[in-house]
Amino acid sequence: MRIKIYGYIMLISAVLIISAVPVLFRLANNMNPLMLVLLVSLIGAVFGSALVLVKGKQEDMRLLLKKKSLLYPTLAVGFLVFTVITIAFGIATHYISAALTAVVYRTWPLMMVAIAPFLLREKITKWDGAALLIGFSGLAFILIGDSSLSLPLAALPFVGIVLIAALADAVGSSLQKRYTVEIYSSIVMYNLVALSLFTLMAVSTNQFSLSGISATDWVGILLLGIFQNVLLAFFFVNSMRILNTAFAVNVYLICPFMTMVLGYIFLGEPILPAYLVVAATVFIGILVQKFAPRRSNYISKSRNRTFAPVPALYDITSAFVNTRNKKLYNVLKGSGRVLAFNKGPVDPETYRELMDSENEREDGCMLLSNKTHSKEFSSEELEYIKELMNHEDSDMIFVGAGHPNIVEKKLFALHDSFEANEENA
Repeated sequence: MRIKIYGYIMLISAVLIISAVPVLFRLANNMNPLMLVLLVSLIGAVFGSALVLVKGKQEDMRLLLKKKSLLYPTLAVGFLVFTVITIAFGIATHYISAALTAVVYRTWPLMMVAIAPFLLREKITKWDGAALLIGFSGLAFILIGDSSLSLPLAALPFVGIVLIAALADAVGSSLQKRYTVEIYSSIVMYNLVALSLFTLMAVSTNQFSLSGISATDWVGILLLGIFQNVLLAFFFVNSMRILNTAFAVNVYLICPFMTMVLGYIFLGEPILPAYLVVAATVFIGILVQKFAPRRSNYISKSRNRTFAPVPALYDITSAFVNTRNKKLYNVLKGSGRVLAFNKGPVDPETYRELMDSENEREDGCMLLSNKTHSKEFSSEELEYIKELMNHEDSDMIFVGAGHPNIVEKKLFALHDSFEANEENA
């Protein structure tokens, strides 16, 4: 349970910061939007670099720069999340309220759930679909409805800008969950990507100037640089990797309503009835997803069946986000995943030799089980695996870690050998 509690702490922290971000942008909206986002990225890069030094992650930073499988996804996230989203917020919050920005921006979870089967290989169940449809029905009403609660036409161009940011967030968040990269060094790289692009844009358009920046602007810049560009990335990535995608994104739908309250308190922005329409549908959607029955959550793409039934594979990577097992961490770097299936109550020693022989291969994968390799897991990891798979204590769980395509084939081959042995017995 400790791993899941840690995930909830990360989720709550991220929700609080995300809710405050539009308000902080409004605080600093008296200055040039391009210089605003440039300075925010600079603060993020400096603060993130300090964390790398304090945490002793310099070697991880060097590895990130050398290994393409780590570098390319990191550069993509830096462009999508730290560049596109930041500049979109910097422009949109000049013309529309923090509350409206937050409400429209919350369309990114629906986009992410639509992307999940392709980038994350996560199954989206009918319960997930129902939860998201319910959760977004209120948003759809105020975005496309024709009533007194609908948005004014003058706001639509800036709504479009925020929707582009939402799409960038959906793709970027999926990449952050899909690829395992050391978090502190990746945050520095995200900020450096954004800082480089913003500096190039400011210099090329002759907008590089520090004049006219007020004390309030500097407060907004510092808070955005530290909280949005560093701490939020840490909290958000950990929450998305640990918790179920559909549940986490539904919880993030709470953010617009918290933004409304903050905007009312600090900016004097009114809380419009149109935004309150969304509240009931959001919480109903969260409840539907939370209490949905558990099912296999992984989409297999490399299975050619012979004679044995396909085992239900679970993606349990979230149980190992903070693993202290160095061998396991090394095979998860980049695009590595941890997959598993439940064999039920069987004799563990029957399969130990077969798994050990497979582990002698130098293919960057590991085969383990909760019975034969229990020392490879922490008690918290085993507890969280049980929660993810809903298995009995007597069941033997076969686990594969590494590149998902190779892991799938190994687990399927392992399962087939069991079926063959049982038929010959």
